[in-house]
Amino acid sequence: NVTVAGQESMYMTAGDLGKPPLPGPRPAKPAAASPASELPAVRQDPATLQSYPWFGGHMDRLAAEDVLKDTPDGSFVIRMSTTHQGYSLTVKYHEIRHILIILSGGKYGFSEPTSFDSIVELVKNFERNPLSQYNAELETTLRYPFKTAPKSAGVDDSGYDDGMTEELYIKNVSALRESLETQARQNQRNVTYSAHVKEMQREIRAQQEIVNMYKEQKKLQESYFNTESLNDADRAAVQSNCEELMSRLVEGERLLAKMNADIAAEKAKEDSQRSAFGGAAVVVSDTATFYVGSKSREESDKLLDGQADGTFLVRLSSKSQTEPCALSLRYGGVTKHIHIKFDGFRYGLAEPLSFNSLDSLCEYYK
Repeated sequence: NVTVAGQESMYMTAGDLGKPPLPGPRPAKPAAASPASELPAVRQDPATLQSYPWFGGHMDRLAAEDVLKDTPDGSFVIRMSTTHQGYSLTVKYHEIRHILIILSGGKYGFSEPTSFDSIVELVKNFERNPLSQYNAELETTLRYPFKTAPKSAGVDDSGYDDGMTEELYIKNVSALRESLETQARQNQRNVTYSAHVKEMQREIRAQQEIVNMYKEQKKLQESYFNTESLNDADRAAVQSNCEELMSRLVEGERLLAKMNADIAAEKAKEDSQRSAFGGAAVVVSDTATFYVGSKSREESDKLLDGQADGTFLVRLSSKSQTEPCALSLRYGGVTKHIHIKFDGFRYGLAEPLSFNSLDSLCEYYK
């Protein structure tokens, strides 16, 4: 009788001898590997985000919706989700939406492939670029951190005539479509221009090589000219060669200077024609007669007092970077003031913002 270790009163009989041993218990299956987007290995420490006005710490969906309910479109909060490990974005655009921020391969994003090294980098990108890169319905940037976002009940808008109507919304969408079509044509022209400039640069480099060759040949001929053993006939030939090379060198350098001037003029012309995107908060031409710079509402009232309906001006506003200017307009015998919104790329009186500059905005509504 053979006692099996760890088993009490368990014996092998004679009939069991010679049979293969019973297999032992199967080893436990290894745990399935988590998808890369669920790995918490390089999660950003929430403590490093506490100083940012958009960070809400641990916050559930209902609390996030509550802090954004009275804020304008583009208001947002980054929060630590209460339903999964990681961060979420809650943003307001016509309605409040919740977007999971995933972590994959050590980088953050809303979908694969992720590309941001930190939550801060992700937020900075979408403060400049619209969320439509991720979701076509979200035509907004991250404009107002929830801690500093204006509240509809507390913002001093009593003296302004901002307002969204269906007619204005339709006009803005139409203007945005025209603007995007114009930009598409501009982008195609930029591609053609870029190829043209590269060809000019290749020609300049080739001409520079020719000039350098003339210089080397001239230097060689001058050195040969000073050889004592050179007879008069050869010396005259060398002299003639030097003069010819000098003539070619002068012409080559003249042509090179012209080519450099041509490409500089081409670049200056192109720069003056390009639309301004993502630049300063006030993009207006030097010839704009409607722009008066920094004026208060009271000063604008005085300038427009007694003017005919339709008379207007655009002035700087100290409200915020997202509403850097105001339109002051004479209508119905009174002066009305309307905020001009700016998302870092386009201007407009209401969403969707549709204009590349103050000039194009004013021209559209004339």
